[in-house]
Amino acid sequence: MAPGAPGDHANFAKLSVRPYPYEPDDPVICEIAEPEDWAELVNRHPLVRKRDPDFWEYWLGAQRQGSRRHRTPFVLVNWADVAKEYDAVHVTPRGYLLSAWAPIATEYGLTTLAGWGPDLTCWLR
Repeated sequence: MAPGAPGDHANFAKLSVRPYPYEPDDPVICEIAEPEDWAELVNRHPLVRKRDPDFWEYWLGAQRQGSRRHRTPFVLVNWADVAKEYDAVHVTPRGYLLSAWAPIATEYGLTTLAGWGPDLTCWLR
């Protein structure tokens, strides 16, 4: 999920957008070309939700396991950690089509690619 994407209410108030003249000579870009790439990014930089918003329950509820009190957690990307490793994250058209709104298993629970578009790059630095 891109920072500030719909449904990312936990981090929304902490985000700010400002112009910044950043032109790296050799940027380090994380490429998302398939669901496994997104799962790997989430596994390396997890942000586990303790309580799920109804929004995610609607999209992934049918895929979740367990009773209401003991569900598979929903996991987002910890963008502050990602920014320490990468200059940007790029979602390819293929990555978007295979991953958008699909439940993706991670080591920590379920995630999905939301708030992105095909061939979109989110610059983090």
